Amino acid sequence: MWQELRDYWLPLMLFAGALVIAVLLLAAVIAMPYMIEHLPFTHPLVELFVHDATVRRSSSAGAIGLIVTAFVFFRPNASVLARKPAHKKPPHDTMAGA
Repeated sequence: MWQELRDYWLPLMLFAGALVIAVLLLAAVIAMPYMIEHLPFTHPLVELFVHDATVRRSSSAGAIGLIVTAFVFFRPNASVLARKPAHKKPPHDTMAGA
């Protein structure tokens, strides 16, 4: 059980978490300039995403880095849960080969 947790579930959770954070960063970069007029409050962090191009570029680069990190380091190994087929003997060949 612990080996399955270590080999399959932990990488899967880290993979999903990195992708969720990357999507949230990209959504903040894309949506904040359009959502600022509809929000009933103004927060300094929201103002940064709206007015500062450096913050938007850094967030986009960080999101891309998280996506690459997720696919390189945290991709779960699907072969951990796959059952190995029983080793079968090859059928006896009665024909002589050339």
